[in-house]
Amino acid sequence: MHLQPGSRLGPYEVISPLGAGGMGEVYRARDERIGRDVAVKILPSSFAESEERLHRFEQEARATGMLNHPNLLTIHDFGQHDGAPYIVSELLEGETLRDRMTDASGGAGPVVPPRKAIEYAVQIANGLAAAHERGIVHRDLKPENVFVTRDGRVKILDFGLAKLAAPFEEGNTSEKTAHRDTTPGQVVGTAGYMSPEQVRGQQIDHRSDIFSFGAILYELLSGQRAFHGGSAVETMNAILKEDPPELSSASGQLAPALERIVGRCLEKAPEERFHSAHDLALALEAASGAVTLGSGAMASREGKRSRLRLSPAVTAGVVAALIIAGAAALVMRVAGYSLVRAAAGTAPRNRHVQLTFHGGEKTHVSLSPDGSSFLFVGTAAGNPDIYLQRVGGENAINLTKDSSEGDFAPAFSPDGQRIAFRSQRDGGGIYVMGATGESARRLTDFGFDPAWSPDGRKIACTTEPVSNPGGRATDSELWIVDAETGARELLYKGDAVQPDWSPSGERIAFWGLPKGTAKRILYTISASGGEPVPINDDNAINWRPIWSRDGAHLYFSSNRSGSMNLWRAPLDQRSGKAAGEPEPVTSGSDWNGWPAAARATDRIAFATASVDSNLYRVEFDPVGARAVGTPAPVTTGSRILFWGDPSPDGSEVLLWSLTPVEDILLLRTANGELRKLTDDAFRDRRPVWEAGAKTILFYSNRNGRYELWRIRPDGSGLEQVTSSTGAAFNQPMPSPGGRQVVVQGGADSHSGLIDVSLPIEQRVVEWLPKIDGKAPVNLDSWSPDGTKLIGRRASPGGGIVVYSLQTKEYEVLTESGGGARWLPDGRRILFEDDDALHVIDSVTKERREILATPPGETWTGFRFTGDGRTLYFVRQRTEGDVWMLEPEPRG
Repeated sequence: MHLQPGSRLGPYEVISPLGAGGMGEVYRARDERIGRDVAVKILPSSFAESEERLHRFEQEARATGMLNHPNLLTIHDFGQHDGAPYIVSELLEGETLRDRMTDASGGAGPVVPPRKAIEYAVQIANGLAAAHERGIVHRDLKPENVFVTRDGRVKILDFGLAKLAAPFEEGNTSEKTAHRDTTPGQVVGTAGYMSPEQVRGQQIDHRSDIFSFGAILYELLSGQRAFHGGSAVETMNAILKEDPPELSSASGQLAPALERIVGRCLEKAPEERFHSAHDLALALEAASGAVTLGSGAMASREGKRSRLRLSPAVTAGVVAALIIAGAAALVMRVAGYSLVRAAAGTAPRNRHVQLTFHGGEKTHVSLSPDGSSFLFVGTAAGNPDIYLQRVGGENAINLTKDSSEGDFAPAFSPDGQRIAFRSQRDGGGIYVMGATGESARRLTDFGFDPAWSPDGRKIACTTEPVSNPGGRATDSELWIVDAETGARELLYKGDAVQPDWSPSGERIAFWGLPKGTAKRILYTISASGGEPVPINDDNAINWRPIWSRDGAHLYFSSNRSGSMNLWRAPLDQRSGKAAGEPEPVTSGSDWNGWPAAARATDRIAFATASVDSNLYRVEFDPVGARAVGTPAPVTTGSRILFWGDPSPDGSEVLLWSLTPVEDILLLRTANGELRKLTDDAFRDRRPVWEAGAKTILFYSNRNGRYELWRIRPDGSGLEQVTSSTGAAFNQPMPSPGGRQVVVQGGADSHSGLIDVSLPIEQRVVEWLPKIDGKAPVNLDSWSPDGTKLIGRRASPGGGIVVYSLQTKEYEVLTESGGGARWLPDGRRILFEDDDALHVIDSVTKERREILATPPGETWTGFRFTGDGRTLYFVRQRTEGDVWMLEPEPRG
């Protein structure tokens, strides 16, 4: 179809042709409604022959149009003209990357300087990351589909067109594209840039785009195709069986980190490539410094990277994507920079300075007002203590060494002369002491996470502590306390934790869970009261908000990019409303949390983390209720596990993995074979066997909110089990007969029952009563006969309780502990308390310790096989350090 100037396509008037190719014709057009010139691509009418294919394409075109990213072509509209579909997009001025490469190289040698190649590559990776986060895969990434504008901005073109294109035709491998629907067994892509799984016609995901990206980057750096043959078949055979020539031999000297990035992108197996385009982008940003260092300087510095460690207090449920982005990640620590990826390019570029170097856990960071010293909580002395250390020094001083109870959440006063903190001593409360630990006095008999007002006269605190932002127990109230007298005033009765006062003193930031959801929402509220103002609305774990020195931004920790990093959101300090979208401050695969700001400087301190989390098992005597022998590892490696549920016969174990994304895995204990049951961008959590071990229950956000889902052990039969309107379900626990399932939901994570034998629309929650009508309960285990449930009282301190389904009453067995499991005799109960595993007789209430957790480790998720003779659990060993961001000197 060829259109003449003046022709109209709906509201668009054609001005002139811009080009044509196998994917259609492109025209410059005018949208008179808003006075804007646009580009209109007319696709061949043959594309519309299949209504189903056209519908799928329209859905993807509209999904792509919802993306707003500077490195993606903006889609304005979609329609049909005389039976041919068309796409309306922004009008670009410039040339394709293919044209740019040809112009720069003249046909030989590296096509652009390495620094410029990385500049282009980072933008491509950022664009891919934005699309992949929305579940959109390109499928046909190649230089012809990458556009470079006149001002150097890179735009990715033609997302989703491979879904609609014609069957593959063999020909010139530099131009012909293989196009079919994306069902397994059909080939989609361009010979020379296809991934091995595309060549084989297998199911593809975002990692296929990463392989294609690697082929483009190889060509940018070397001037040669990574894979090339005399025909499309020969080229595809090379993709399957051959490695491209070393970049150093093809292009001269390159930084080793850059070569490794390309090599990792071009791995034949998808799981060996970068796990996300986000990780790829940050590795490339790190490598941008290596280009100027040169390979010699690079090699001399690579051995100096400091090891990052994670605190046990923050591991459960919050550490995600601790995957190093190849050796290039070394450069981030070596060069001392916190790398930033921001769409608007406005986030500050900071020096990244390590403050602590000794082992152990470090959480609850606080910076002095002038940024010259910092506080943190560590456990080197055996219980949580508050430590003071000078920035630039290495000797930490234990300020609470005389306290035998835990001390947490220190906060410097605005003048730096006092420290407010939470202590468990004498029943617990908020304490205030001098800046070097002297004269500690009790201010309140309640409260957690104290935060000073700017004038030092008041302290904000809440009624629930947070050590793990992935798990909450109750609705937490926000209180204001007089810093001298302890007089208190309730500011907000809804859910609020980890408050921080704005520099002006007008507002307080905090985070909480809205009623009926599991979302972590950041808020600000007037210091004089009123309704809080939400800052975000997403499913990420957002926590620990702190104000910037000038009050223009709210810094916080979030896993919205996959791994836990620091972000900031622009705010209007007076109204407390968001003034723009959040942007990353740190962009790494390591865990970054517990941010703290200095009030007189722009320094930001935070804790970093790493974790060793694997499945263990130990033989168990169910009669004597004792462990037999020494726990032995079942899994090894860097994959982070937080859950294991063995089948009744012990032949298989269900796992919940947090890396690279949250997925359900199945482990065969006989041969160690590990297989994914889910493999997508959704958060799939806490799998459990249903009665008979023929199906598996888990909870997931795959429909936009957390619901229960079911899947078979072979990965088939995925189906939604609940469709709630008033609760976000988690932690399923099927009854022995399989008819009922215990769930937790709502803002307080209380427990309820669902009858899964009913049709899905009738599966409503029968909420169980709360203890004394107040305290919610998190139930953990059914009795073998299905008549009782056991769990934890969801209040500070916890406590093991038994609920009778017959009398509908609770019995409190202990005043502390959690993670309870019935033994096969239906009388004795295993539970966790004081870093040890205990057994208690539910009749006599006699208890004893049976297995102690070694120092520096956390053992969680204890589960028995059906006969009670093998006990599985997850062993976590974690360490962390404190780092600081400070603005990079200008000039």
